[in-house]
Amino acid sequence: MIPCLLTLAKLGAFFRIKQWLHVLGLVLLGHVYAHPYIIHFKTLFFCGIVGFFYLAHGYSLNDIFDHQLKTPYSRNKAFLCSLVALFLSLCGSALISFEALIFVVLGHLSGMLYSASPFRFKNKLILDLIFNACSFVPLFLIGVASERSLGPQSFYFSFLIFLYFLPVQLMHEMQDSQIDRAANQKNTFQILRIPGTLRLLYVLLFIFVILSFIFWAKDIIQTGVFLCNALFALSLSIYIFSSRIPKKTFDKKFTGNLKIITRYISICYGIMLTCTLYFNI
Repeated sequence: MIPCLLTLAKLGAFFRIKQWLHVLGLVLLGHVYAHPYIIHFKTLFFCGIVGFFYLAHGYSLNDIFDHQLKTPYSRNKAFLCSLVALFLSLCGSALISFEALIFVVLGHLSGMLYSASPFRFKNKLILDLIFNACSFVPLFLIGVASERSLGPQSFYFSFLIFLYFLPVQLMHEMQDSQIDRAANQKNTFQILRIPGTLRLLYVLLFIFVILSFIFWAKDIIQTGVFLCNALFALSLSIYIFSSRIPKKTFDKKFTGNLKIITRYISICYGIMLTCTLYFNI
C-alpha cells in the first residue's frame, strides 16, 4: 500500500496536479452553460476525468521541454507518462462526442506549439499568451459538447474565456520572471518588461470588459456574465495597483505570490460565473 501511495504521490508531483486542479472548473462551467438548472453528475464526472488527463499531459509536456521536472524521472519515462495522459484524454473525448475530440486535439496541438521544440511559442512575443490561452479553452468546450452541439454563442463565450487567460498568463510570467530569466526564456514579460507589460495588461482587461459589454448588448451573454467579467477585470486591476508592481524594477524579485492571488481571484470569479449560468441570471 505504501509503495503504491508513494508512486501516486510522484505521479501527482510530475503532473503538477495541485497547480491546475482548480482549472477543471472550466469543464463544470461548460456543462452548466449547456444546460442551466441541470447537472448530470455522471456525465460531468466523466468529462472531468478527460479534462484531468488533458491538463496532466499539457503541464507535464511543458516541464519536460523546460527541463524542470518535479520528480527524478528520466526523460524517456517522463515522455511515456505524458503520452499515456495524452492517449487517455483523446480516447475519453472521443467517447463524449466527435466535436469534443476535435477540440481536444486542437488544444493539444496548441499546447505542443507552446511548449515543444522546435516551435516553443512560449518564447515568442504575444504568441506565448495566445497559444497558452488556446490550450485552456477546450476544457470549457468539453463540458458544452457533453450536453449539446456547439453553436455560434458557444464560440462567442469561448472567446471571452480565451481573453480571460491572456492577462492571467501575464501575471504568471511576472511571478516566474527570475526563473525564466535564468533559463533565458524570451516570453512577453521578458521582452516588454514592467512598463510595457503593465500597459498590455490594462489594455487586455479593457478589451475583455468592452467585448463583454458588446456581447451583452447583442444578447449573446446574460447581464450576470457581463457583471462577473467586469468585476474580475476590476479586481485584478486593483490588485495590480495595490501590489506596487508599477514601482518595481525588472531585475527585482516580486514579493508576494502573484500567481496565488490571481488564482484566488480567478476561483471567486469562476464560482460567481458558474452560479450566474446555473441560475440563468
